[in-house]
Amino acid sequence: MSEEETRKTEEKAVKEPVRAVAVPAKRVPAAKPMQRAAMPAKEVPKKVSPRTVRGKMALYQKTAAEFQSAAREMLRSGARDMQAGVRAIRLGIKEQMNKYKEGAAALQEGVAAMLSGIAAMQSSIIEQMQENQEYARKFYG
Repeated sequence: MSEEETRKTEEKAVKEPVRAVAVPAKRVPAAKPMQRAAMPAKEVPKKVSPRTVRGKMALYQKTAAEFQSAAREMLRSGARDMQAGVRAIRLGIKEQMNKYKEGAAALQEGVAAMLSGIAAMQSSIIEQMQENQEYARKFYG
């Protein structure tokens, strides 16, 4: 190639930069999430060094199993304690209701006694008024 031809190709290359074309990415279906919480832990070999990856995995699995059993026990004891507390509250409420019922019954008896006393006083007042009226008629009559 001559000098002229190389200069023209260089000028062309400088004048017209080549742009990269973005190719749209292919859509890949999303992987279904795996439910790992329900899967049982793998058994740990008896003799594993805690310095190796397998040893550390075994240690983590053992710790996770201990945490899960402790959590289960905490749930059970919490449920037992809560049930006992609910029973105690219900018993207290029943006792309080019985006290209120007894108090209401005593109040009702008191009101009945007061009403009968008022009726007796009314009748005695009416009798006394009639006696006074009769006396006044006889005296002034």
